[in-house]
Amino acid sequence: MATSWYLKLQGKMVGPFSSSELLEKVKLREITAETPVRKDDSKWITARDVNGLFDSAFPGDPSSACRPTTTEYAGDR
Repeated sequence: MATSWYLKLQGKMVGPFSSSELLEKVKLREITAETPVRKDDSKWITARDVNGLFDSAFPGDPSSACRPTTTEYAGDR
């Protein structure tokens, strides 16, 4: 069975997303390091705690993903 990911954006849970969709959202900066995420029915964690997510999205410069962008919402923290 494939993994399903859920996000909290602007205080609302959205999803499910596949792992590749989650990665794409990071690349597009729709998800920041502080965005709450959850795999299937596990506990909420910040996106930065998903192993390899930001390294895969930004090879060679994963810290660039941690900078605030215009898509970062106050409710994501």
